[in-house]
Amino acid sequence: MLKVLVGIVLAVALLGGAALVLLGLRGMLETSLTGGVGAAASVSDTGIGGTGASGTGASTTGDDEGGTNGSAAPEATPTPASPSPTPEATLPATPALSSATWSTRDDEGGRTLMIVPAPWARDALRDPAQITEVVEHLWSELIAAVPEADTTGMHDQFLCHAWGAPDKASWNIEPWRPDVGLTATLAARCNPR
Repeated sequence: MLKVLVGIVLAVALLGGAALVLLGLRGMLETSLTGGVGAAASVSDTGIGGTGASGTGASTTGDDEGGTNGSAAPEATPTPASPSPTPEATLPATPALSSATWSTRDDEGGRTLMIVPAPWARDALRDPAQITEVVEHLWSELIAAVPEADTTGMHDQFLCHAWGAPDKASWNIEPWRPDVGLTATLAARCNPR
């Protein structure tokens, strides 16, 4: 499904689709695949995937005393605040990041951060049930190792590689590339100009 969503975004971007479609797909991708990195506030502010107006998880099935309100409705049962959590994938205790090394690429325009994920992380990126957790874990390890990589443009390049090229020998992300947004980064095959 991930490849289908990325393919749709790339196709729409390359064919010059409407900006609203691109923004909607960007929000959906970021929210579903990165746990809301970059778009969580705007997505939940619109009510998409949010908790609605009440947002409290409290039961709204009648009064608290269990009485009736004049109708013959069955007795209400308490509603849980949120659905039962699904069991999260357990990531290995070994690092997800094999290496992150700065290099200079004169043919490209400057410094590049060469990211090499651990083999287990690459494998887990192919599993839709684990991709969100692995991407977040890998990004947090990268930022801990290389704090200067924590920019929106480099994060978009990172996501592009994680989603679209997990088997590439190294994921090369560059601070000098323009921050054009995730959709345009995907359309530029992770290398916006």
